[in-house]
Amino acid sequence: MEQPVKYYRNPDEPISLEDLKSFLWGAATRLRGQIDAAGYKEYIFPLLFFKRISDVYDEQFEGYVCEGGIEYANAQAQELVIRIPDGAHWRDVRECTENVGQRLVEAFIAIEQANPGEHADGRVIGAFNKILNLKMGGPIKPRCPTTLSPL
Repeated sequence: MEQPVKYYRNPDEPISLEDLKSFLWGAATRLRGQIDAAGYKEYIFPLLFFKRISDVYDEQFEGYVCEGGIEYANAQAQELVIRIPDGAHWRDVRECTENVGQRLVEAFIAIEQANPGEHADGRVIGAFNKILNLKMGGPIKPRCPTTLSPL
């Protein structure tokens, strides 16, 4: 069977909106793989939540840096509303290129353990274990690729 000819765009030429949409859709499809569209929310929502809590942590930490410097910020880090342990931040997981699913699960577990919640009136308040849903293997691990490759 004859291989299709690949055409490469000159990087100095502007890309059309239609070409950009097509490229992004193809990239998303490749990353998504065999995930059922209805189950996709179970994969993407925890990632969005993880990114958001990492951003909130950074904003709060930066506020402490502005208040009193890096040593002060490090001392205050345990008092932040959301605690993210070393190695479990979005940027740490983003640097990972192999065993990505396992790395995400490890980060989620570390965040759960760093934010156990408080017991009040027979309930646990402020814990992440029900949000990240890792007790049954979680939404990420079985579906996430083990390696990332260039698109």
